[in-house]
Amino acid sequence: MTILQTIEKGGQERKVIRIIYKDSKGAFTERRIEPYEIKNGKVWGYCLNNNGIRQFNISGIIEAVLTQESFEPRWVIKL
Repeated sequence: MTILQTIEKGGQERKVIRIIYKDSKGAFTERRIEPYEIKNGKVWGYCLNNNGIRQFNISGIIEAVLTQESFEPRWVIKL
């Protein structure tokens, strides 16, 4: 499954996604996100690490893994 397919499946199944992300400064972080939308080369999701909505450049997502952790949507899921 590709990164985008994993993110889409997470939104459809309301499952948290674990991503490895490389930010604009080159730092790698692991995040747990509730995926809500893919738009203009970005993934919008609620980041459980930072407790807030965040956008992630798709090109910066190194890995995406579907977890078994369910979430109750905070907003409409557009995936």
